[in-house]
Amino acid sequence: MIFGNIEDLHIYKGISKKLDKAIDIILKNEFIHSSIGKNIIDDSVFYNIQECETKRLEDACFEVHKKYIDIHIVIDGEEKIGFSTNDKLKAINDFDNEKDYQFLQGKYSELFNMNSKNFLIVFPGEAHMPLVTFDSPKFLKKAVFKIEF
Repeated sequence: MIFGNIEDLHIYKGISKKLDKAIDIILKNEFIHSSIGKNIIDDSVFYNIQECETKRLEDACFEVHKKYIDIHIVIDGEEKIGFSTNDKLKAINDFDNEKDYQFLQGKYSELFNMNSKNFLIVFPGEAHMPLVTFDSPKFLKKAVFKIEF
């Protein structure tokens, strides 16, 4: 998991060519005015633009992926993304190979405060709990880049 300021995202270029494609689009802000839903870059990289509401902690859950790296970018609004090690979480459904996710429950050990100035890269196997708020639910527009691992 990598958390940092958008202006420092270029540091992570070179990890993989697929990841570099997503980083280039993020750094050029080419995604901000994209259509809601799935936007395909190529066979191994795409991003989803979401307009949704944040959730109270008790309504949120962890998710984990096996096939894709996620890059979370907030376009408008704020959210918290929880983190915990998998040994502290319990699966609440079978892994869905087609959609590449499994939901888990448990307590977070860390929270990342997300806004339009930072990013979070989540690698396969790293559980994360997006869309969290401690206030009342609020509007959030974000991009989640999906990079085949």
